[in-house]
Amino acid sequence: KGPGEIAGAGIRAEVQITNQTASAINLDGSSVSLSYGKSKTPAVPILTADQPFVGSLGAGQTVKAVYNFSVSSKGNPVYLQVSYTGDQPAAVFVGKV
Repeated sequence: KGPGEIAGAGIRAEVQITNQTASAINLDGSSVSLSYGKSKTPAVPILTADQPFVGSLGAGQTVKAVYNFSVSSKGNPVYLQVSYTGDQPAAVFVGKV
């Protein structure tokens, strides 16, 4: 547990990106966030446990990252938003925990 982090319900999101282009892409500006419930309350990231996307991803390569979030135990549904660049829309995954 890091400073300011509290124990409780959480979600560990393992995210994979595959570069299907002919050029490398920069993942340093990538963003992964989570919200939950009907009101889409933003989840609190647990940064000390993250293994985020960083660096460059070559053409045809795949990389995995891990993001952790603190959520209410009544957090359904959950919305995971993933973006590797601000130039493209985010992919949104919806599910239950």
